[in-house]
Amino acid sequence: MPVGVNAGRAWNTRYAVSGSGPVLVLIHGVGLDMTMWQRALPLLEPRFTVIRYDLVGHGKTPAIGERVALADFVGQLQALLVELGVTGASVLGFSLGGIVARGWAAAFPLQAAKLVVLCSIAPRSAAQRGAIAGRLAQLDRDGPGGNVDTAIERWFTPAFIAREPAIIAQVRATVLANKGPGYPAAYRFFATADDVLEGLGGKISCPTLAITAENDIGSTPEMARRLALGTKQGTAHIVPGLRHMAVVESPEAVLGPVLAFLAAPQGSL
Repeated sequence: MPVGVNAGRAWNTRYAVSGSGPVLVLIHGVGLDMTMWQRALPLLEPRFTVIRYDLVGHGKTPAIGERVALADFVGQLQALLVELGVTGASVLGFSLGGIVARGWAAAFPLQAAKLVVLCSIAPRSAAQRGAIAGRLAQLDRDGPGGNVDTAIERWFTPAFIAREPAIIAQVRATVLANKGPGYPAAYRFFATADDVLEGLGGKISCPTLAITAENDIGSTPEMARRLALGTKQGTAHIVPGLRHMAVVESPEAVLGPVLAFLAAPQGSL
């Protein structure tokens, strides 16, 4: 598996390339890194050349400061693709990664083949904004350890937490490994991204699948439906019974409809 740590030049992005076929880029969520996709790879690598990478300020990609904007995340992704010689790709973005994916598809419409926005947000209600603001304040006050346990409870079903302690421990360790300004900077952007998302969907012209889990309280089914309606070629799919990190808990349940969407003829929803 080719692995790099300098793609994107100034970004010093850690990335990995595996599999064969059309290019599919995977973008992780806030506080995580590219290892979150490990359980999904067996389903994706036989069909796609999979590119995974650490967002700026996450994993082994260094932070750029105490503030980060959508343009920074989009610039990092585009720099990585240019350095790898990729001129067209489908992108699957999870949570914060779903915002980055939308920003990139809007900025580079001729390069975006298809877009999958997984367990990500549409503009939040006042109550939802208040909840995420509270979690941001806790992160600023207590660091990654302050809310990691409550995050895991939101992300996974109780049955999975009890059944797979090793996976839960790995996810917890990834979050707790965040040092320096990268995680709080990204979380601050994520928590206040509602205004950025207003009108972004109308700039996305490629076929788009908005998919979330039935019991994802932060990236709700209503958000997914609204997100799909806001794009030019959007459709929504709700995975029953799961929570935010559905793709880790049950890769088959999430990637079944994703693979069907990616395999459909262009423009067919």
